[in-house]
Amino acid sequence: NQSRFADLNLPRFDSDPAIIEANSPVLHADRIHIPILLVHGRRDFTVSIEDSKAMEDALMKDGKQVRSLYFDDDDHYLFREGDRIAFLKALDGFLGENLGPGFSLAPRTTATN
Repeated sequence: NQSRFADLNLPRFDSDPAIIEANSPVLHADRIHIPILLVHGRRDFTVSIEDSKAMEDALMKDGKQVRSLYFDDDDHYLFREGDRIAFLKALDGFLGENLGPGFSLAPRTTATN
């Protein structure tokens, strides 16, 4: 499968298996020290679902905190509205649990004199 993004001027790692191997997050799960939320659509043709499952397994093997969310009928971009909403709700809960209920991405306002 040729990616529709193959013509972008981005580094290509697929030509050197050693580079791919060295940069695989699965091999560096031991270096991760934060909770991880993995999200994947089973109809994703951009990234293999086996990659997410391998990462999940590696994180669990190293005793890391990992939560996985798989969508049976969705793709890489979470095109289906219901799945996107479910993802956003799961993300909200994940961030609330791991960053605390007072955390907000909204810009902070400062009082001016």
